[in-house]
Amino acid sequence: MDKQNNLIWEARKLLGISKSATSDEVKRRYRELARKWHPDLNKNKKAHKMMQKLNEAYELVMRNVFDIMDPWEDYNKWWWKQYGSDPIWGNNVRENDDNLLLARSKNKKRRNN
Repeated sequence: MDKQNNLIWEARKLLGISKSATSDEVKRRYRELARKWHPDLNKNKKAHKMMQKLNEAYELVMRNVFDIMDPWEDYNKWWWKQYGSDPIWGNNVRENDDNLLLARSKNKKRRNN
């Protein structure tokens, strides 16, 4: 077994999923484990480290088995809808909002001249 397959096998084992699990089943299982191990909910000293391992395992399986390049896309969309342009929590500019970025750069150039 090569290194990549071994990592995927370990990730599946950590997530408690079978080789035949679908991407929806992987996501559902990850969320169950995240609720159990998230450091805000679990005061065990090992919770933070376990959550990091779960995040890495989830990302590894989603990218390498299901070819989902950004497994966090759903979360990012939710965050943007929830906090969008909030000055403290939100992103002031979406990465793909070229018009706003262009306008900001023009204003910056005007101020510098």
